Amino acid sequence: MTARRTLALIAAPLAALPAAAQLVVQPKTANERAAAGWTFAVTPYVWLPSVDGTVNVDPSAGGGGAAAGDFKREAALMVAGEARKGPWAIVGDVVFLDLSRDTTSVEGLVAQAAVSRALGPSFAVLGGVRYFSLEASVDTPSGNRSREEELVDVIVGVRGRAGLGDGPWFFQYHVDAGTGDSKLTWQALAGVGYSFKWGEALLAYRHLSYDQEGDKPIQSLEFSGPALGARFTF
Repeated sequence: MTARRTLALIAAPLAALPAAAQLVVQPKTANERAAAGWTFAVTPYVWLPSVDGTVNVDPSAGGGGAAAGDFKREAALMVAGEARKGPWAIVGDVVFLDLSRDTTSVEGLVAQAAVSRALGPSFAVLGGVRYFSLEASVDTPSGNRSREEELVDVIVGVRGRAGLGDGPWFFQYHVDAGTGDSKLTWQALAGVGYSFKWGEALLAYRHLSYDQEGDKPIQSLEFSGPALGARFTF
C-alpha cells in the first residue's frame, strides 16, 4: 500500500465526516445540546481483534490460500466520530490493521460512513458505505507473493443505546450487513459504557466479517475482539 494511497484513504472519510461514532453514542444530555443545533463527537479507541479466514495471494498455484487463523492478536488503531442534529446523524469509522503470522502479513484499512435516523429513544436505522483496502503478502521458497484489493459495499443496519437504571451506566449496540464488491459483509458490536462529566467510556466486543468467491484475495475474513474507547463531545 503506497503512502499516497494511504493518505488518500485516510483523508476521504475524514473529509466527508466531522468524524464517525458507532462505537460510542451521545451522552444523556445530548438532546438538550442538540436543541441548540449540531453536536459533534470524536472517539479515539483501540480494538484487539483475532483473525480467522483465508487470504488468497497466489490463485495461479492451485488457489494459494493462506489460513489467517493463527495471526497474532494485535491492537488496531481507530478513530470515530459523529455529527448530529435532532434525530439525524452522520456517523463513520476508520480502522487501521497491521497483522502478521510467520511468513504472512496483512495490512488493511476499513472506513465506513453512514446516515442514521432515530426512530425511538433507543433505536435508530442507518444506511451507508463501507470501504476495505487490503494488502496481503506471503514469503514462499520461490519468493514473496502479494496481492491488493479494494472493496466497496453498501450497508444497512440498526444501532442504539439504553440506560441501565437511573445511573451513568448504559448498554450500546450496532448491527449492519451489506453487499457490493463483497458477496457479504456484516458487523456486530455490543458493549457497556459509563458517562462522565467529560464524556463517555465504553468497553465493547466487535465482530467484522467479509465473504467472497472465486480467486479474490479475500476468500473469507473475520475480525473479532474487545474494543475500548473514550468519547469527547463538543
